[in-house]
Amino acid sequence: MHSGEETSIIQCWIELAGQEPDSRRRDDCGGSVLVLAEAAKRLPVWNEALRGT
Repeated sequence: MHSGEETSIIQCWIELAGQEPDSRRRDDCGGSVLVLAEAAKRLPVWNEALRGT
């Protein structure tokens, strides 16, 4: 999660995760990224970014 609060990184991740056709896997990816964001103390930025997805 180095530089994990950068908008370009978050948007790239959202775009890549959005290509997963299985909704359960997409949800799992979202949950995993939030765990990592919390550990890296970047949870508020990721929560805000994922709110619209």
